[in-house]
Amino acid sequence: MIQTDVSHSCIRLTNISRQRLLKIANNLDELYSAEIADYILIKLGEQDVSLLPLGEEIQIKVVGYAHEKGLQCVHVEFEHEGIDIDTKWPHIVVSYSRDKTVRNSNKLMEETNGGLPLSKPVTLLGKVGYFKRSPTDTNFYQS
Repeated sequence: MIQTDVSHSCIRLTNISRQRLLKIANNLDELYSAEIADYILIKLGEQDVSLLPLGEEIQIKVVGYAHEKGLQCVHVEFEHEGIDIDTKWPHIVVSYSRDKTVRNSNKLMEETNGGLPLSKPVTLLGKVGYFKRSPTDTNFYQS
């Protein structure tokens, strides 16, 4: 059943994985003022979240790095039959400057073909869930 109150579904990094990603990215380049490093977008907007493996922990491999002035992203890979991503280049926005928008991330990933490959891919963990479209409800739902 389609849920109309869903903002977006995603694979959200664990706190430990988020901190690890920020540290790795900071070693590659200086982080911008807005640090996200939070999730891989599965789908925006209304959707049937019951089709997703909600709450399931997913291993994520960081395989590439893309950067332009004001925006840092990492290209990621993962294997799970129950998850179809809406983009050719699954990625995580690590940080951005206030004069940029995270919406530039898809364009950056496309223009760089997933960014520069990392010599040694890094494994992170995340959980599948979704956020609701509400200015007051910031909970991450996993069931």
